[in-house]
Amino acid sequence: MGALPDQWLLAQLLDKNKITTNNMVGIATKIADIHAMSPAKDKEAETGKPEPFRAQCDDLLFQLKRYFEASLTQPILDMIRHPLEKFIDDNKRLFTKRMRNGRIVLGHGAFLPEHIFLNGDVIRFISPQEIQKKLAVLDVANDVSSLTVELTRLGKTELLDSFVKQYIEISKDKDLLKMLPVYQTYCALKQGVKTCELKVAQKDESLGTLAMDYFNLAVRFSREIPRN
Repeated sequence: MGALPDQWLLAQLLDKNKITTNNMVGIATKIADIHAMSPAKDKEAETGKPEPFRAQCDDLLFQLKRYFEASLTQPILDMIRHPLEKFIDDNKRLFTKRMRNGRIVLGHGAFLPEHIFLNGDVIRFISPQEIQKKLAVLDVANDVSSLTVELTRLGKTELLDSFVKQYIEISKDKDLLKMLPVYQTYCALKQGVKTCELKVAQKDESLGTLAMDYFNLAVRFSREIPRN
């Protein structure tokens, strides 16, 4: 398949307000179908266990602290860390249940508007050249959260709601809403670190503001993590 036109990019279409709730229904249906066909098996699925996921969250917080050492004090970081750790510690049975039910999948790993193409009923997902397996073999909530973080950042609440509702309808994933704030926090942190890396590589100071936006989103999502 040849290169897809940039004007089909979801990122561009969102900027131009050319995306409808029906478009989001189509995207949700397609990614849910892909997840259903891609359950991780045996040892491969262990990246979805609480301990490896917790380690990834800790690593992202450490990297953000390194980039924003002056402004991100330990108490600020703990606003994110404590709800994440409490949820992971209190819900080990839920993590195990999701592994047993095939919710740990070989997912996209970077399910973002710049990797989704739309043209009418045609929907295509592309993957970055290099995605570490530990970033792709995770709970289905990872891919769902990656896109919802971007929709939240852009203020596209109606599109976000239609996407999540349709995903749950297709996947019959009754526990997804409980997992979403956890993975949304994780995905916001991940995008924050990625943006910091781009800032350094491109020497673009404006990306520092975007990275802080992602950190603030992580704080916001962490407040929505279920406490029981």
